[in-house]
Amino acid sequence: HMSEKLYKDISSYLTAHGQDISLYETSQLWYLSSVLDNISLEDADLDAALGFDINLLTDAHDDGKEIYEVESVSFQVDLLLGFSDEIYQALLEGYNEENAELITEQYEELYTAWRTGDLDKLQELNESEDEELTEEEKAVLADYNKQMLTDRNVGMAEKAKELMSDGKNVFYVVGAAHFVGEGGIIDLMENEGYTFELVK
Repeated sequence: HMSEKLYKDISSYLTAHGQDISLYETSQLWYLSSVLDNISLEDADLDAALGFDINLLTDAHDDGKEIYEVESVSFQVDLLLGFSDEIYQALLEGYNEENAELITEQYEELYTAWRTGDLDKLQELNESEDEELTEEEKAVLADYNKQMLTDRNVGMAEKAKELMSDGKNVFYVVGAAHFVGEGGIIDLMENEGYTFELVK
């Protein structure tokens, strides 16, 4: 499911973090990708369990507030399981011992952009593309972005409009990458006359 070079690169990254790739040899690529993401988050002193969405859901549950699903869990799981090996290989590229510090810096940069409400930086990080990629690799990543972001943004914008048309006063939370850029939720809804205000 992956090239020999990619296998060696990921092995070096895991070894540098005290793990052996043999632990994951029976795992599918989506799981390995999740493991590497979590390791990278830890390196950047970030914890998904402390995320804004988790805290908001916990508070809403404790306060007895109604919680609406933007997407179902089964939809999200099917999405992750449905990506091709080519997509996962593209996502896993760059994970090696030499790049560990760079990966950490990228997560820190992303967090800072989100934390400060820097929409331009979020968009820049979201759209950054390695100039060394082949046309085939760029096509694979474009397919990933379409499935992971662009297509989903349409449904997310529709859900926001549905909640507002029903008179709901809600805290609407999805991943930051879904809001920014052309085809993002803000762009889609502004094109229909909705207005947005950044609250800091």
